[in-house]
Amino acid sequence: MLEVRDLGVSYGAVHAVRKVSIIASPGRITAIFGANGAGKSSVIRAIVGLVPSTGTITMNGHELTGLPPDRRASLGLACVLEGRRLFRDLSVEENLQVAWSFGRRREPFAAMRDLAYGHFPILGEKRHIPSALLSGGQQQMLIISSAMIRSPDCLLLDEPSLGLAPVIVQQAFEFIVEANRQQNTTILLTEQVAALGLRIADYGYVMRQGAIVLEGDRASLLALQHDRKLAEAYF
Repeated sequence: MLEVRDLGVSYGAVHAVRKVSIIASPGRITAIFGANGAGKSSVIRAIVGLVPSTGTITMNGHELTGLPPDRRASLGLACVLEGRRLFRDLSVEENLQVAWSFGRRREPFAAMRDLAYGHFPILGEKRHIPSALLSGGQQQMLIISSAMIRSPDCLLLDEPSLGLAPVIVQQAFEFIVEANRQQNTTILLTEQVAALGLRIADYGYVMRQGAIVLEGDRASLLALQHDRKLAEAYF
């Protein structure tokens, strides 16, 4: 389980995140929704350890607060940030190999690689192509695959649908759901468009101006979305 309590993130005098508490339950998909600038990415970056924060962060009984990012990763935390960060001169398969070598290595590389290629056949077709030559959508497929291949206990995904064509979003979400079910990976993702995240999320939080303003399970949040006034107020 990933638990965040009273998280605060500031950039100078700007309070980007204020007293945010989130629980990502074991083996479930939890989502954080909110408009651009709501503080979603700052929450993810604080959990990973990329920005200073206040409050507490624990995962599977381990206190992550104050630990450097590599130590958090060694405890089973993986993250896909915005920006499509890849080893651009390495091939698709070499990127996957590097990711697997720094992961938990619970399964042989070939098995995990083939799982990724099974969900994203285009990656298999382009396995020997440098990642810099992939399209934006293909790079996002590779980034998600690189995170999954590490067999993390908890995976953070910062707006995984950003800039992707609808058909690619569907493929990516199917891969996320399968990893959640087959590997029992706890997943925390952020999305601007609640309708997308609620396709797969079991529970969600809505952020506005750095704070949680609403939370609930999928059914309750979908019901709110169908009420125009409430949807305008919260989403």
